[in-house]
Amino acid sequence: LYMYGFWVEYIFVCAYRKAHAVVKGIASTLGNLLMVVLRPVLLGIITFCEDLISPFTRMASGIRHIRELPQELSDAGSDQIRAAKKAYVRSFSGTPSPTCYPPLRRLCWWSLSATAWGFVLC
Repeated sequence: LYMYGFWVEYIFVCAYRKAHAVVKGIASTLGNLLMVVLRPVLLGIITFCEDLISPFTRMASGIRHIRELPQELSDAGSDQIRAAKKAYVRSFSGTPSPTCYPPLRRLCWWSLSATAWGFVLC
């Protein structure tokens, strides 16, 4: 009787281990397949969100640097203050300096793409 109980228990333990290994293999395969399918979609969503937020982070960085400018100017010599003042006045003279064109170009492309996505989603 002891021998029968041992073998029945042993068969159940072996069956459990085999079933557990099969279920674990199927779950691993499905998880890998799901990652292969979802990874490009999630990367696209993350990139899209970063592209939407980047102009605002750049603007916040610019505002932060503009706020720090008076402190830097008070520490600088008079020649540096005059040069910075000329550059500041020139930037608001009506004709944009050549350094303004790349950010303006990026802003235009961003606003066009945001507008297009707005029309697509509506």
